[in-house]
Amino acid sequence: MDFNDVETLGDLVRNPWDVGILFTLRSKGSLRYTELGAELTAWSGRRPSDSALTRSLKRLDHHGLVTIDEDGSDRPRYMITPPGTRRVDQLGRVIGALHRTSARPSTQRTVPAAHVTMAPRQRSAASCPDSASAAVAQRPMSQPVTILPDSTTPGATAQTSLRSGQDRESNVVAPTGIDTSKAHPARRYDYWLGGKDNFAADRAAGDAIAAAFPTVRLACLENRAFLKRAVEFVVRDCGIRQILDIGTGIPTSPNTHEIAQAIDPSSKVVYVDNDPIVLTHARALLVSASPGSTAYIDADVRSPDRILNDPQLRQTLDFREPIALMMIAVLHFIPDAELPVRQLVQALPTGSYVAVTHVATDLVNPEVAAKLEAASQGSGIDTYGRDRSQVAGFFQGLELIEPGVVPITEWRDERSEPRPDPYDIGIWGAVGRLL
Repeated sequence: MDFNDVETLGDLVRNPWDVGILFTLRSKGSLRYTELGAELTAWSGRRPSDSALTRSLKRLDHHGLVTIDEDGSDRPRYMITPPGTRRVDQLGRVIGALHRTSARPSTQRTVPAAHVTMAPRQRSAASCPDSASAAVAQRPMSQPVTILPDSTTPGATAQTSLRSGQDRESNVVAPTGIDTSKAHPARRYDYWLGGKDNFAADRAAGDAIAAAFPTVRLACLENRAFLKRAVEFVVRDCGIRQILDIGTGIPTSPNTHEIAQAIDPSSKVVYVDNDPIVLTHARALLVSASPGSTAYIDADVRSPDRILNDPQLRQTLDFREPIALMMIAVLHFIPDAELPVRQLVQALPTGSYVAVTHVATDLVNPEVAAKLEAASQGSGIDTYGRDRSQVAGFFQGLELIEPGVVPITEWRDERSEPRPDPYDIGIWGAVGRLL
């Protein structure tokens, strides 16, 4: 390693976004600007600003570590160069050497997210000359990288330290009664968002979808952004102070009550989901400060009677006053015969609002749609995509709020930077008002 190598590696260590970009492109091959931003958000837990991302890309281009493929479009792709690939390998070896110098034989150390957690999933262990590089190569991109002492192997360490029901890769302990061999939508969504509350089956299902639809993580982030805008709209602009959020998923900040109570602390939110892990986290994290309140109902969206008659719902929300019903990314798991929308809407008082996001069949090309269907069937998670007219049917009898049923990135999105292509997201969204 010559002086130029050391100097370049020093720049990388000082600029963690540079590290994230290189590890991402090393894994993915090439990405567009918005895709790259989504992967970095999943890696770090926070979205890089446009200025920070642009500076990093320019710096890496200056060093010859990243190149731009214009591909004849106005949305170029960024790719790692052979020198960039060598820097990634060198950085892994440097981290491994530092660890071997300081690590105690009986301990294992997790590299802080601010330094290296971007793991190229496709790399083989054979291409990594030491345990540090092997650990970086084999971890999923959204999970923290654990560097193990050379005297151990990842498998052996995990085998001796795992408790019953504990996931070998994420160290998550499954609540009693949960079948971790089967993927669950909430835990798969958590994986796409970069969370840790998922299991091997969830990650396998998520990776299968990502192979067919590489921008799925970006779609999840945009879906969360829609939720935030919709909650802000109904609370700030419409005066709603009560929200029923069905299909909550594993808590991901900012949660619905955090968004609402940041505008009015008296806002009340009831969450509904049916996964034991969601229940465990909900009890601990979905807690409101006074004067607002929150409650959690363990129920299936296909059981509207159970939801509507639950004592916690009636104790928390006043059905004499308008309520916002949020069904974000949940209805596409329900077949037509079991859709609960009409029954739920009929229970709402006049002046209530309904917000929906839904996987779109007419925002993906047929080839991708076929791959997605095959991946969904293989995962055991049935998905029922619908077109724009079918999603609009959920709002029958309601007044659609402008701009109507649109790609979620086009619903009252006032960001200054370019929006992702709707076909990279593939989700319809809308909000309606009950007259």
